[in-house]
Amino acid sequence: MPPRNRPSNFLTHYQTEPRSSRPSTVASYVRDPDDDYLIAHGLMFDVDYIVTGDMAVRLLSQVGNLRIVTPAEFIDVLEHSNLI
Repeated sequence: MPPRNRPSNFLTHYQTEPRSSRPSTVASYVRDPDDDYLIAHGLMFDVDYIVTGDMAVRLLSQVGNLRIVTPAEFIDVLEHSNLI
C-alpha cells in the first residue's frame, strides 16, 4: 500500500487544528450550542463529512451536502473509495 494510502498517514494528515477561528455567529443546528460550530465549519469549508460519535450531532445525518457519520461509517466510505 502506498504510504499516503495507509490509514495512519491519512489520519495524521487530517488531524490538525481548525484553520479558522470560531465564527462570530453560528446558526443553531443541534441541541448543544457548543456543537453548532462543527456544523458551521463544515459548511463554511465545504467539507464532505463530519465524523463523530456524538449522537446529538449524528442525529442530523446531513446538512446541505455535509454528511455526518460515525467513525465506522467513515471507515466504510474510505474502504469503498480505496483510500484504505
